[in-house]
Amino acid sequence: MADLFPGKNGKPKAAMREIESYSYTDKSGSQLYEVVRYEPKDFRQRRLINGKHAWSLAGCALVLYRLPNVTSAVTEGKTIYVVEGEKDVHAIETAGGVGTCNPMGAGKWRPEYSESIRGAEVVIVADKDVSGYRHALQVCDSLLAAGCSVRTVEAKEGKDAAGHLAAGHGLADFEECHVASRLNELAHDPSDCSSAPAGPVWASSVEPRSVKFLWWPYIPLGKVTTIEGAPGVGKSWVTCAIAAAISSGEALPAVDRQDPARVLMLTTEDDLPDTVRPRLDALGANAANVACYAEPITLDEPGLERLEEWLRIVEPVLVTIDPLQSYMGARLDLHRSNETRPFMHSLKALAEKSNIAILVVRHTRKSMVGRATDAGLGSIDIAAAARSILLVGEDPEDKARGALVHIKSNVGPKGDGVGFCLEDGRFAWTGETDLTADAILRGVEHSPISEAEEFLREELAGGKRPSRDLQREAEGQGIAKRTLDRAKTRLGVKSVKEGKVWYWSLEDRQDRHTA
Repeated sequence: MADLFPGKNGKPKAAMREIESYSYTDKSGSQLYEVVRYEPKDFRQRRLINGKHAWSLAGCALVLYRLPNVTSAVTEGKTIYVVEGEKDVHAIETAGGVGTCNPMGAGKWRPEYSESIRGAEVVIVADKDVSGYRHALQVCDSLLAAGCSVRTVEAKEGKDAAGHLAAGHGLADFEECHVASRLNELAHDPSDCSSAPAGPVWASSVEPRSVKFLWWPYIPLGKVTTIEGAPGVGKSWVTCAIAAAISSGEALPAVDRQDPARVLMLTTEDDLPDTVRPRLDALGANAANVACYAEPITLDEPGLERLEEWLRIVEPVLVTIDPLQSYMGARLDLHRSNETRPFMHSLKALAEKSNIAILVVRHTRKSMVGRATDAGLGSIDIAAAARSILLVGEDPEDKARGALVHIKSNVGPKGDGVGFCLEDGRFAWTGETDLTADAILRGVEHSPISEAEEFLREELAGGKRPSRDLQREAEGQGIAKRTLDRAKTRLGVKSVKEGKVWYWSLEDRQDRHTA
């Protein structure tokens, strides 16, 4: 079954056939890296390190394609055609023009690319689909900021520059394009398969693509993965261990070493100086590759825009969100499908757009449920949106030992259970384990008061909530009102009346538990 899915660490599968490679060089013509095209259609990036191919560009300077030609064109005052892919660049060159593109396709333009052609005469050739027009808009804004003279055009025939030229048209035959108007048209055009929420499309019009993995087969790129477990069983330690390995390039269980890459960690339960940094150091992380933010932020539309800006600055391959509830906001009910579904869809869209792995941490319910995939606290839509779910728990017979169990995978085979040891503030992977999800979930027992405390911490992590709503939801989870009131007192929950409504809140962070 494994041959249905891509290779580890960015390497191509044996079944993939190399079609062409595109060399990206510095201004002097020295190769920096290559973009490789495969059949079935897929692209990978590689570079030579000590005579061997490394399938990652982490730490490598990214440049425009055909940079020496482009640099000369700027000096000579020639028009530069910015297109979406290397194949289009070659078509432009065959037609007698100077062409370039950025690596990794639409939506990946960087400000430094614009700086490298500052003041140039540029024609942007937009691909005729939603992602193509959005890319053209992004490139146009960036080039204008770099003092370039910019026109945006599109193919007279065909989808892109290569199609236009292959149809017998010339460089002077591209048609002027008002990108914003085209995007508006496509947003209401049911014939365009890229615009949502359009009607059905023929499967034959959809180009297949393989899923790549940050950690095979546990954490896919471009998708949301959840880590779930009861409080205190090591979820945050496991999350830190994964982040540390990605940051340093150290091997994760069952995979080889890889190039170091950057991580963005969002956490509200653990303080950075006394918990997060010491853990990362103990796990051998490269702290210079880990960016952290330890304050609550609601990931609504403004919050997501803020997160996207951080992604552009940090350029991570992994974003961790610990715990989920702290980022949903006080107005969003974790248990309501109609509220969690759009939230998870937004995270899913961000992961896909940015080609990153998003790892979300959440707690499990207080008692065993029918299926392990339903054990996570909150609406089942959270589990439905995740393409991979990892359950963390203790060995019922040895509390110092635990396991990460792969309980769901929509994009690959489920991996073997991975054991770990957590003792005296030290974490270590211990290899394959036979500990099952059923043993983990049935082996965890909570007292009524600890269940109530866990409930209040979860529900108030994002801010104040109406007490009436909390009491109703607690009752729905089998928590008695008297038990809830005792937990409220033990945690120091504050009661404030605003108008006719009483609100509960956790005003300080001293009582937070660590997962």
